[in-house]
Amino acid sequence: MPTAQPMADHIAEKPLTRASPGRPIRSQALSPLARSLNATTHAPSFRPTESVSGVLEAVLHGHATFGVIPLETSTDGAITATLKGLVATDAKLCAERIAPLRYQLLSQSGAASEVLKIYGTAPAIAACERQLRSRYPDAIVVDVQSGQAAAHFALGDDQSAALGSALLKELYDLKLIDDRLEDDSDVVIRFGVVGNRLPSRTGQDRTVLAIAPGDEPGALHRALRPLADREINLTRVESRPSSSTQWRHIFFLEMDGHITDRAILTAVEELRRISRYAKVLGSYPRPS
Repeated sequence: MPTAQPMADHIAEKPLTRASPGRPIRSQALSPLARSLNATTHAPSFRPTESVSGVLEAVLHGHATFGVIPLETSTDGAITATLKGLVATDAKLCAERIAPLRYQLLSQSGAASEVLKIYGTAPAIAACERQLRSRYPDAIVVDVQSGQAAAHFALGDDQSAALGSALLKELYDLKLIDDRLEDDSDVVIRFGVVGNRLPSRTGQDRTVLAIAPGDEPGALHRALRPLADREINLTRVESRPSSSTQWRHIFFLEMDGHITDRAILTAVEELRRISRYAKVLGSYPRPS
């Protein structure tokens, strides 16, 4: 079953308003991510963004200090839009955190009896299908493009509600109607934090690469050989189709260690020589 791709957000040192004019949003849901980076001396504020690419652009152009993007869910794996966005831009992964994926029903009033329409993204609706059918059998469920769009519908109509996260509730000052609407309570999501600089080596780090080894037989085996020769622990390999005309697939590699470690640094140098494409997407402390 597909799970929702949570809204992407970016973190800024200066307050950014969203829910009501002139009032900064101080999110309890995402503050641990900012604290893990020691990003600012002040409480961070957040602004929702419609897409992963929008977050990456905000970081690259200096409109935000860091961006928070979904990396993967425990049911569906890596988020394709995130992988492609990291390849297409120079923003770097510099932290990550795992959180449970929870859904709430939200509205202006918080009254369940008033709900005639429920707005949510297609993945969110699919993830809550049984619960919605059981708890709100008479409500019309409407698929929208984003959580932000769902929130706007809920704000504009007393008989409408938005299916979203606790963060959506905070950002749009909505009231809680119902909680824990997800059909599978064990689903978790891995969030990544992107910035313009990589954090320093800690000795307990993770490095993420993207490579295009070519399409000929044995190409992937040869591309992984520099890692094996240096006894680098490869913890994840995943591929996605490429939009490039020069190669058909891009492989995403996660490994233990920091990009400044000699073993990884020299392996990446060799990968750049033998592969059609190789890029460091991030290097940061492994979450404890």
